Amino acid sequence: VEDENLPFKVFETMRSKARQESLLKKGYSKASFGQSAHNFGFAMDLVLDTEAVKTREREWKGKLYPDAWDNKTPECVDAWVALGLLCRNMGLEWGGDWFKGGTVTAKKSDGITVSLGWDLPHVELKNWRADLND
Repeated sequence: VEDENLPFKVFETMRSKARQESLLKKGYSKASFGQSAHNFGFAMDLVLDTEAVKTREREWKGKLYPDAWDNKTPECVDAWVALGLLCRNMGLEWGGDWFKGGTVTAKKSDGITVSLGWDLPHVELKNWRADLND
């Protein structure tokens, strides 16, 4: 991300059982322990670096960095789209491509409208479950 000059910071990587179960209980995750790539070190969540890109402030279910998940400000949408492209080019799975369960229609700074999936911050290894069995 840094080499591509994208305005992101790593927010979370490996999750313990207690952390995963806490996130599930609070409704911040859809996965129990063992069902998330985070539990095995195969995923990370990124947030917008609010010092590098102008974001709008909003509440996000009590999460840290409430303005760092901005999916409305055009410059932020540009960053998310660029992250998705980078992930696809690297053979990674990006949560912004996950449309089952909800989408966001957003406008980039060039005026083009895009559809974004429901988990923009999430990046994981493709087929990580198969890697567990190797």
